Order: sequence, then structure tokens, then C-alpha cells
Amino acid sequence: MPFPIMAAVELAAEFLPGVIRHLAGDKAGDVADKVVGVAQSITGKNSPEDAATALRANPELLVKYRIEMAHVEIEHERMFLEDRQDARARDTIFAKVGRRNWRADIMLALAFAGVAFLSWLLLTYRVDGATAIGGFLIATGGALVKMIGDAFAFEFGSSRSSKDKDATLAALARH
Repeated sequence: MPFPIMAAVELAAEFLPGVIRHLAGDKAGDVADKVVGVAQSITGKNSPEDAATALRANPELLVKYRIEMAHVEIEHERMFLEDRQDARARDTIFAKVGRRNWRADIMLALAFAGVAFLSWLLLTYRVDGATAIGGFLIATGGALVKMIGDAFAFEFGSSRSSKDKDATLAALARH
């Protein structure tokens, strides 16, 4: 069954703000199906719009919906953490056999080079950030800086608040 991504975004925006970030990326379709499917299942409605109306009208249904979606969110967080753990294990194996992860080193170096190059372009040619090309260059630089931040988070571990979130998710998963 095709999923209405906009309906999933609307449901998540109104009732599940924490799930919104899962509606992007390679698992977006699965999450959107869950957001809409669970709402329809709990409310007994056939359309996402009718399900949203029922959730607004009945706090009991809304609580059930949020609880069910919390389980879905926990599962997606678990998959994300397992994926990261697998990547770290791979790097550990490389280190044990005396090999470098050249791919990761090259990707990080290219991200740094990209930020430096974009900064040079913006400064040398005095590109106005309010123009389309300036906005594109700034957005691209921002994406590269985020990639660098993700690489540092991967290499040096999560922040304290992220570790607290991980502990909370683990506790919720046990119940």
C-alpha cells in the first residue's frame, strides 16, 4: 500500500515531534507507513485525516498512539545504534590487523577541503549569501560541516545528553 508521506509528516508534527527526524533518509518510507498505519489501526479509521481527527477528539486514543509510536521510535533508535556499533567494530578490526580505514580518512579530508574551498570562494569572490548561488554555497558548506561533526561524534563517542537518551531508550525497551 503506498503511504501518504505528507499525512505522516502532519501526524508526526502534531502528535509525535520526536519521530519527525525519522521521516527523512533511507528508512523514511517504513517510518511513514508506521506513523499512518498505527494511527489508522488504533483509531479504526481508513484515512490519515480521519485518524488525526479521532486522535484530537479522544485523549485515550492519543495516549495509546503515542505509546505504540514510542515502541517504533525505540526500535529505530536501536537499529541506528547497532549500525554505528557495527561500523566501530569494523574500525577496531582494521586497527587490530594493522590497517587504516582509508575510506573514512579520505572522506573526512574531502569534507575539510570542501569547507575550506567554499570559504575561499565566498571570501575571494565576495559572494552575497542572499543570492541563490550564495545560499547554495552556504548550505553546501553547512552540510559538509555537519559531516565533519558526525565523523567526530563517531570517532569520539556521543555527547552526555545523547548517552542519557541512550540509557532512557534502553530502559524503555526493557518495559
